[in-house]
Amino acid sequence: MIEVLEHIPDDSIIPFLNTIRTRLSTEGKLCISVPSINIPVNKKHYRHYSLELLTKTLKAAGFEITHVYYIYKKYWLIETIRRLITNRFYMLKASALTKYLWHLHQRATYMAEEHNALHIVAEARIDSTII
Repeated sequence: MIEVLEHIPDDSIIPFLNTIRTRLSTEGKLCISVPSINIPVNKKHYRHYSLELLTKTLKAAGFEITHVYYIYKKYWLIETIRRLITNRFYMLKASALTKYLWHLHQRATYMAEEHNALHIVAEARIDSTII
């Protein structure tokens, strides 16, 4: 589930996750991505997540988290470069420069830490105590 849970109202989250759990095999894994509390809540979202809230929510539906990744961090240089390359006056299309900037973007922003992550990605399995 990529960027889904934040769109579900509070009273519907557990029933929704319970449905997912019942359709997952006992060896199956749930991969979930949610926005982090490090960014303001979007008007289309009900909430953003800390690891604590995500763990509590998944546990209430019978899941346990096995791996967590913090991804995408803000980096001022990337936004500046984006504005230089694409804006309302022109669009720069230089493949060598674009490749270099994309590589810079990957190195600077993909992997984050809890305090600066824009998104949390978690791998979970069905809690073995309820199987």
